[in-house]
Amino acid sequence: MREKLRILLIDDSPTDIKLFQIAVKNSSWVEELRTAEDGLAALEVLQDPSWRPHLLIVDLNMPRMNGFELLQRLNDDPELRGIPSVVLSTSAAPKDVARAYDLQANSFITKPADFNGLNDMLQVLESYWHRVATLPSGAA
Repeated sequence: MREKLRILLIDDSPTDIKLFQIAVKNSSWVEELRTAEDGLAALEVLQDPSWRPHLLIVDLNMPRMNGFELLQRLNDDPELRGIPSVVLSTSAAPKDVARAYDLQANSFITKPADFNGLNDMLQVLESYWHRVATLPSGAA
């Protein structure tokens, strides 16, 4: 049986968050979706040992702490560095993609402009999770 995911979506766009929530609402592979509006808020959520996500979806351009800074902080923390992260950004600039991978992002997906594109992206994430990713220790 496939394991259902707990996802932490880190994004400052209310529209993107709402689209993501709608898209996963009836998903058979998402157990729970939590959101954080920036990297600092995400770190606060991640400090709760009673709830550990299986997967982080990280926007790059956010206030207070951007996605690059968050990825660096995750890498610096032995408790958090094993959580798989997927960058979800409007940027497809090669320098941004390269920097995200340098910071140990597991995948990089360009944000879709429409709901159909979001559903396609979620199918990619489901495939990624069930075929490539491994459950981080302590996330069960």
